[in-house]
Amino acid sequence: MRTTRSPSTARSSGCGRGGEPKGGFGVPVVKGEINGEPMVSVLITVYNREKYVATAIESVLAQTYRNFELIITDDCSRDSSLQIAQRYQADRRVKVYRNERNLGDYANRNRAASLAKGNYLKYVDADDLIYPHCLETMVHAMEMFPQAGFGISSSVPGVLSPAMLSPRETYLYDYGGGGLLDAGPVSTIVRRADFEAIGRFNEARHTSDGLCWLTMARRHGVAIIAPGLYWWRLHDEQESIFEKRSAAAIAEVSGRRFRFAMEALWAEDCPLSIQERKAFAQKRHAYYGRSVINAMLHMKLDLARRLVKEAGLSFSAVLKAFCVQPAGSQASVPSFQPFSPSPSSRSPIVSGLSAKVSAFQHVSVSASPPVVSVLIPAYNAERTIGEAIKSVQDQRFGNWELLIVDDASTDRTAQIAASFASDPRVRLLRNEQRLGKWANHNRGAEAARGEFVKFLHADDLLYPHCLEHLLYFGQKYRQAGLIQSCEGVTPQYLAPKLQTPREAYQQEYFGAVTLWESPTGMVYRRDAWKSSGGLKADCPSAPARLHLEMARTAPVLLVYGGLAGYRRGSQQLRHRERGDFARSMADLDWLSQLLHHPECPLEDSEVAVATRNLQRLRRKWALSQWLGEEGRLARFAYRRLRPSLRYGAEYWGPYYRDAVFDPHLYPDAALSPQAGGEEVMR
Repeated sequence: MRTTRSPSTARSSGCGRGGEPKGGFGVPVVKGEINGEPMVSVLITVYNREKYVATAIESVLAQTYRNFELIITDDCSRDSSLQIAQRYQADRRVKVYRNERNLGDYANRNRAASLAKGNYLKYVDADDLIYPHCLETMVHAMEMFPQAGFGISSSVPGVLSPAMLSPRETYLYDYGGGGLLDAGPVSTIVRRADFEAIGRFNEARHTSDGLCWLTMARRHGVAIIAPGLYWWRLHDEQESIFEKRSAAAIAEVSGRRFRFAMEALWAEDCPLSIQERKAFAQKRHAYYGRSVINAMLHMKLDLARRLVKEAGLSFSAVLKAFCVQPAGSQASVPSFQPFSPSPSSRSPIVSGLSAKVSAFQHVSVSASPPVVSVLIPAYNAERTIGEAIKSVQDQRFGNWELLIVDDASTDRTAQIAASFASDPRVRLLRNEQRLGKWANHNRGAEAARGEFVKFLHADDLLYPHCLEHLLYFGQKYRQAGLIQSCEGVTPQYLAPKLQTPREAYQQEYFGAVTLWESPTGMVYRRDAWKSSGGLKADCPSAPARLHLEMARTAPVLLVYGGLAGYRRGSQQLRHRERGDFARSMADLDWLSQLLHHPECPLEDSEVAVATRNLQRLRRKWALSQWLGEEGRLARFAYRRLRPSLRYGAEYWGPYYRDAVFDPHLYPDAALSPQAGGEEVMR
């Protein structure tokens, strides 16, 4: 049994702006300078990263949370990485070390950890960066859940972050296909004592982080932290490219990951039952066997041989595993069940960013229109609407109005909403008869008075910094008609990014699908909303259609995620995934209509390729009604019908390579001397 731990209040004595700010439900939030030992040790390990290391360092020094030390360990770089890092040592939080010899990736990470003094370790790769609210959000989650050994910035369906998964819940979700523990170090924050207790990373290239998370997850809880806190840069020199360069590299990494997964399943302290372990082991063997057979079918015999050898298997075992029906369709395979504890039995779910406006009686309401109208369309939401409303009242930005539009609910939704009516900024509208989901959204927008419109679904909530950050960007980029917080997908763009109409359509039809985000992830300029005509009430994917129509006429501003909490997932049905057949086909119809609109911003050649892609998807989804999702024939057919992305690594490469972090673009970001700050921490 693990010893109960309490939050690290002994080191939380630093003050932020406004005295002693508190985060959600009284959890301390530290923004002050280092007072004694730091709470967080940020670790940047460097090897030949002269192009990117300054950007990584700048992103750390721009953090709104300031009680940290920054340790940079240079692994005998042959370029000017060390000299660039040493320029930042004027800030007393920055400490730069050079190894006597080249240690390698994970040995260098262990070296950095050995120099740390903080309660928490936050790795930031020298070619990546973290957004200014990253540390503040992560530290708050770890302090809220002292039983968590580490935290991951990620989305888990059905889990409202910040939350904690038990060891059993973590293993069920990860082995069930969730991929939670595939996270790289930049997406995590680690409790140093627990990291030291397992002996740090094992130093095996490319797979040490996954083994570390598997080991820690079965001994401690895992904190689930809001996504969108970091940006992962893709380029030709990064370590992960190694995995794809040769058959030996692919087999080495794949085989080691397979072995580690099997060892974790059969460890004495694995939190799963024997039956669950057997089911998941069978599933992993089946999928690994499939990869070996696929290599053989493509005449990559050397790769197949190496895959078998690295996994410690025999060809007979591989063939036997391949012949087993994929475990994803077997009733014997357990699955992770999203949970939704009642508010009274759950730890607080409000983000750690302190609320400046939490009591409406201290807010003066002006007769002039508010800056933003927050709209909560609700139907039978008595279980969650109170939390949603409270999350709006707790916003740091106070110039808002809240309209709750009850769509003739048959439960206590309207009564609960009415209990907040003593706040003069809150209005309740009730429909005499039910309008339907999207028509109810439109009714709220018609009654809005603000320059901006922000929807909040009754089962979601806004973190206290949400409106402040979104409206900061909205005022800064006034040409944007639509502002999107990328909660569900990690965009190629470093936020904030103002997309032209053509860029938005290129990304939607050929790249990552982003504009299918729920309205909770959006802010609309009210004039642009009105010009678009609002949501099509008879279209199941009405938000996605509206967003693409708006993107055709005005730029779209993409900002980071981590601003809103979702209970059911942030995205609508993606048009690259098979969902409800009738809805999927209807989506293809309007996607085709928008593609052939006279004002479509794509070039003729792009429209032609996108049209072929939609035709392939139509044939694929029609075929899937007969073939199903699994089976060799289905996989062969679906590969033939796979849409062309058109804009791959060659298209995105220059952007990833040249993107530079500018702290002046972000609200509340601290400025280092190199970025124009006036003070140096001495």
